[in-house]
Amino acid sequence: MPRIGWSLRQRQYTYRHLWVFGAISVIAIIFSLFAVAAGKTGGWALLGMILCGDVALLLLIKNVRKDQPG
Repeated sequence: MPRIGWSLRQRQYTYRHLWVFGAISVIAIIFSLFAVAAGKTGGWALLGMILCGDVALLLLIKNVRKDQPG
């Protein structure tokens, strides 16, 4: 059963949070790449956590969009 469409306020809220999450992800990826280049093993762990969160968010967005009417 398809979901009812989101209100304008919900879409703006989600859009703003996606931009903030994206900016934080880019900064964290750059930081983890510097950590990996410096030889710190924690950089790989940080990079893996960031990528898992990004993939989970992309799958969520894909499933929500699929259920939207129109």
